[in-house]
Amino acid sequence: MTLRNPLTKSGSILSGDSMGNPRGQTDFSYAYISELTFPALEAKNRDAAQILLSFAPEGLKINRTPTTTARFGTKQKVWQCAHFRLTINGLEESCAAVTAIEALTFTQDVVKDISGQVTGVGPLHVPNPVVYCPEEFAGQFVDWHYDFLVNGNHLTANERTGSLEFLAPDKKTVYFTLLLSGLGIYGCALEGEEMKAGANRRRKVEIYCETMTFGKGGL
Repeated sequence: MTLRNPLTKSGSILSGDSMGNPRGQTDFSYAYISELTFPALEAKNRDAAQILLSFAPEGLKINRTPTTTARFGTKQKVWQCAHFRLTINGLEESCAAVTAIEALTFTQDVVKDISGQVTGVGPLHVPNPVVYCPEEFAGQFVDWHYDFLVNGNHLTANERTGSLEFLAPDKKTVYFTLLLSGLGIYGCALEGEEMKAGANRRRKVEIYCETMTFGKGGL
């Protein structure tokens, strides 16, 4: 958990027709973000990626006449769940082979008074990354897990740093980056049927993370 001084924001949500013309508007005031989810990533998944945002406003007002007549933009950058790059210092080879990362959800509790009015938020809960790597390339994760837990080298000084970059289809352009710090490993096991001998075995690598920082573009 991370303590912060969150800001409130006021704004509007516009709805429109199929041509992008505004047809309705909902105004919100003094909103706190309560939850933010980055999508699950999978090397074979070509679905469009989306960020899910939940927020708790102090007030809402429906405005049937939009305050703008400007049409919505129709062109959007392509962003797919398949394009990402994970880096953890000292584990570059295994990270390059990662094929999937579970969704990352940040949450913070919304504080309300006895009347139900929003008055603030609690600590920010930072998610723990869970990544999947083919067994044949997971050696660095296995070694880290053994050293960190079995050998007992799990002090703060032994934690690592890294980054998760969300990429364009050209796999070069970076849309945005999550900077990761205070990384430690607490799981690195084969799962279920994959524990049996055979091809396509992969390891589920469970990592804790103290802080994540959002950055536009690349490093």
